[in-house]
Amino acid sequence: MDAILTKRYLVAPYAVKIVPIPEKEGGGYSACVPELGEPYCVADGNTPEEAVANLFNFCIEELKRLKVQGDKTR
Repeated sequence: MDAILTKRYLVAPYAVKIVPIPEKEGGGYSACVPELGEPYCVADGNTPEEAVANLFNFCIEELKRLKVQGDKTR
């Protein structure tokens, strides 16, 4: 993937699903992008904002990984 395609993925208007994590499971919040694969594109954090920031960072790193591997995902 090239830089333009990577940027397009990052600025696309994906819906982010945020759910609280039960205290018995550690608490906090989970954020995911169902359109990109809910069991796959998931991150967590102590607050909803932290969970979304962690999700965004995960997506950046994953796009970099796919680029290095030569993935042709569009």
